[in-house]
Amino acid sequence: MTDNTKLKSRLRYSPTLGCIVGSVLSKEETTINVYSDIPNIINKIKSEKAIAKDVRVYILQIPLPKFPPIAVALIPNKGNDNSKTISQLHKKLIQEIAFQLEIHILSIGSDGAITEFQAQQSIIDIQTSQRLFIREPTLNIHFSCPVFDNVGPIVRVQDPKHAKKTARNAIISGARLLTFGTSSVRYDHFLTLINQHDSIMYKNDVIKLDKQDDAAAYRSFCSANFKQCLTHDFQVKVGMEGFAVYIFVMGELIDSYLNRTISPIERVRMALTGYFFLHLWRFHIETLHQKYSNYVSIRQNFLADQSFAIFSSLCESMVLLVKAHRDYYPQVPFLPWLHRSESCEHFFGVARQINSDFDFSELIQMLPKISQYTKALRNGKLNFDKERSVREGYLFDYTSDELDKLSIDKLRLWPDDEQILKIIQHSRCLARDLAEYVGIIQPSDISIEIFVPQIFVESHEVDVSSSSIEKQSNESNNENIDNEEYDLSSAIGEASSEMRRIIIETGNEEQDSNNNFIKGHSQLNEIST
Repeated sequence: MTDNTKLKSRLRYSPTLGCIVGSVLSKEETTINVYSDIPNIINKIKSEKAIAKDVRVYILQIPLPKFPPIAVALIPNKGNDNSKTISQLHKKLIQEIAFQLEIHILSIGSDGAITEFQAQQSIIDIQTSQRLFIREPTLNIHFSCPVFDNVGPIVRVQDPKHAKKTARNAIISGARLLTFGTSSVRYDHFLTLINQHDSIMYKNDVIKLDKQDDAAAYRSFCSANFKQCLTHDFQVKVGMEGFAVYIFVMGELIDSYLNRTISPIERVRMALTGYFFLHLWRFHIETLHQKYSNYVSIRQNFLADQSFAIFSSLCESMVLLVKAHRDYYPQVPFLPWLHRSESCEHFFGVARQINSDFDFSELIQMLPKISQYTKALRNGKLNFDKERSVREGYLFDYTSDELDKLSIDKLRLWPDDEQILKIIQHSRCLARDLAEYVGIIQPSDISIEIFVPQIFVESHEVDVSSSSIEKQSNESNNENIDNEEYDLSSAIGEASSEMRRIIIETGNEEQDSNNNFIKGHSQLNEIST
């Protein structure tokens, strides 16, 4: 996993390395042999504007309990790395270093930033002699990842905690009105919940909020908050239909990674239900846009392209991780919560606690301290727990990876290919039922067009990952909204009538889906037992 952070721009001589550090030049270019080399090298660095402003860390995390993360590389840069530069670093790590040392790398994690996402995609697109596949042609499912010699299959993974904050901020940013068929997902839904006397959320989770608050994002999608969208007889409250479904689908997707107790096949079901729902939702918006282009569009009524790419990638990665574990590491329990970029943020967070504004040389000197600090936290020798309230940013897990034997055995219950295909069908039926509940138009063909995530990730798009989530507030300034006046009430009424007509016409086809749902549910029970 990898991430980037700011550095204090400063050059220093390192007696250990025998060179000047703090620039983006190679060690050979900055080596000091005699005293007179110092001014020449410094002038060269200045003339080439090669002083480092950022540093990229590569963390090696063994996905097992009690194994601390290890920083294997610190790479200074100017803070303007593009996807090509990052992908070259990835390739050097995978195809040269890991290949020579026979280090098995299962995933590359990132926080969902655009450049890092595109770099991951370039790794996934590498043509190798062997690939890992998940295929279900009838549903347009074609997931795959490369298998590298001496390294094994490599799956890209977006950080689930960042994704959770992205899902929350998609509602509260105000840049888009997330719209389903007969309902929508809005900021005032959060306001309604926090004003309840038994609300699980704090007011500052919604008002004057911190968009990077992990705890607030957790409360937004937790089961207790979802229950507050229901009545005493467990029916969704009037007006909360779209919000409740959104909270449920996104919460299930993130929980498929962060939950410590559920089996791999259940994680696949949770992730793929989200996958199909997201694509049905997009199909619905695009279908309406064809007839009501002045009122409904992807840019105004659906997730941002980068957000959609992140969520779709998370769904795909879950299925590939399960199959990769089963085929290559069957004795290793499946711990997907360790396939994320939190270790990078923790590394930088500890460094900032020791020195809030460090340069590259100081960061190198802090490595032993960071390592000991992390080990003390994981071994319980250092207690970092404190009472938390709101707007406190990142929330890290230190000693919460304790697993008993029963849990470990459950995390090694691998589904075979036939069970995976059946759970794909079952997830599709679940997603169709959820989509029907909120009035989403569904295709007559069981196979819908699958939108490949990377085609929506362009360099000019606003990065909505929570590592740079403050940029979201600027998204509304980029929306192109027509200035002409329209009779909006009439348009909405006409669109609603059209949706009801289409849904009624496709009612007969839904009966077959219900039968498949019942059959899939029975199959899931058989798998679980």
